[in-house]
Amino acid sequence: MPWDPMRDYRTMKRYTEDFMSLWRCPKPTIAKVHGAAVAGGSDIALCCDLLVMAEDARIGYMPTRVWGCPTTAMWTYRLGATRAKQLMFTGDIIDGRTAADWGLARPCPPPSWTRPC
Repeated sequence: MPWDPMRDYRTMKRYTEDFMSLWRCPKPTIAKVHGAAVAGGSDIALCCDLLVMAEDARIGYMPTRVWGCPTTAMWTYRLGATRAKQLMFTGDIIDGRTAADWGLARPCPPPSWTRPC
């Protein structure tokens, strides 16, 4: 089946609307990342009101190396132009410690705590 740009556009628009429904939600939304929030998972996490990440968790949008920028543009909103460009031009990922240092996420208590964050 040949590639249909309009079908691709409709699909991406639907995904973006689903992601942004978290942002528009009247109740607070919280993303808790203990592993990887990459590609569409990063869009979901960044559309939440609060992002909590374990120090060894990872977040990034590697498909930018092939497909371009994420559809939600939340990287720029949450990080500012300089850091968002750094990640979007390279497709690199960052860990939870870096995300907390940059103000992108709240740090998660260390794993030695008895209850998960």
